[in-house]
Amino acid sequence: MKHSSFFFLFLALSIGCKKEPKDKKVPKGRAGAPQKAPPAKTPPLQKPGEGASRDLRSASPKPFQLMGLKSGKMTPMVTLNAAELGLLKEVHELHGRLYGTLARKPFGSLVYDLNAKKILSRYKGVAQAVTFSPSGTYLAVNQGEGVDLFSLPKMQHLKRFTVKLPTKSGAQKVSQIKNNNFVSMAFSQDSRYLATGEVNFGSFGDARTQTVSLWDLKTKQALVRHTVEEGEANACDVVFSPGKKRLFAAVVGGSGKGGSFGLLFPLAPRNMVASDPFAPAPPLPFALPCDDCVDAWFPLSPYYIVTWSKGLKGEIQLYNVLTGQLVKRLPFEKRAEEDSVRVASLSADKSLLVLGISSAQDSGKDEFGNDIVQHIPYSYLLVETASFAIRGTLPARYLVFHPASPFAARVHGETLQIMAQKDLEKPLSSYPIKGAPLALAFSQDGTKVLLSTTKELYVLNVK
Repeated sequence: MKHSSFFFLFLALSIGCKKEPKDKKVPKGRAGAPQKAPPAKTPPLQKPGEGASRDLRSASPKPFQLMGLKSGKMTPMVTLNAAELGLLKEVHELHGRLYGTLARKPFGSLVYDLNAKKILSRYKGVAQAVTFSPSGTYLAVNQGEGVDLFSLPKMQHLKRFTVKLPTKSGAQKVSQIKNNNFVSMAFSQDSRYLATGEVNFGSFGDARTQTVSLWDLKTKQALVRHTVEEGEANACDVVFSPGKKRLFAAVVGGSGKGGSFGLLFPLAPRNMVASDPFAPAPPLPFALPCDDCVDAWFPLSPYYIVTWSKGLKGEIQLYNVLTGQLVKRLPFEKRAEEDSVRVASLSADKSLLVLGISSAQDSGKDEFGNDIVQHIPYSYLLVETASFAIRGTLPARYLVFHPASPFAARVHGETLQIMAQKDLEKPLSSYPIKGAPLALAFSQDGTKVLLSTTKELYVLNVK
């Protein structure tokens, strides 16, 4: 079982994480031309928290305000050469700074100043995912063996969260990447807490242990941790349910259908944790016909999404993270057996859900020698959440909704388009692009659209 590397996934700004089952076995992104940035000296790679540039250290906090769109018109801000900057598999922007992670060796992440047009800092480590706190004051970077917490916009390294596991002798030790992997993380809506899900294996032979941790961002300490002994299981996703009253965790995999289930953790309004350790509700089994046909699983609040397929037919299952119950089954068809549904986006008013059917493409090797498989969407299912009726399909290589307005962005053919939510087939504005798309996202404040391709990185203002 391998986990594909994911960084800055929008995924409803939660990062939810997407796992890659190996061989689909589950026990297992002219006029008015943008200004080109001149070549700049690249700072040397640093470990998290080391050597942040003076520009980062001198930055002062700014209020974070989500802006809506009116016309959907795009104007170019800057275009960066991917050969100079690096291929970015996921991007985000906040306070005029671009945060990206490299899709090829040398792996790492970077911070780029869009106004000064220079790289402010680079960081070592193969980041798997990233998420911003709702307040815009924290950035959490999943490095696999630990989660690094930064303050924004200074990018000051505050803490590396790690998990200590008991060995058979009862001793404590900090797990290394070979036997401990953070696979998911989520901030609470008030930005006071960070929940993480971990898969730990190796210390107990071949057995795997899933842990759910809740961290206090004021003290930087773990409030509580819940352990799930589930043999071959390999995923432990976390997502805060609406209303901040519950934390939903999903464990996927294991031997038999009993190894695929969700857990609900009631959270007290003041100290978040109702009891120590967690006192979860009884496991809620996912309705899976088989463990070796599951394609993907990921959170998109208020839903938890599980997809499976056999041959050219498959099914998308939507679970309510507030109750853990199955809400809807959605059938889909695909072009090839290797295709799957692995990406989704929810409109700002939560009335329209889009689910991307993706094809699998080999993209080289990671730093451990594992195959990198990139899943590129080619068609999206449009689902009305009021009735869960499928409105139709829309061809797109990437499609994401604006976080505050009834608009969406998509890559279609060799153009980047902005559309109104009510008519996704009619572009309000278009912009030509070069290269195959790697990642598409709106900025955290909603004022820009970001597109990373194999040729260039595009940053455009949108109104």
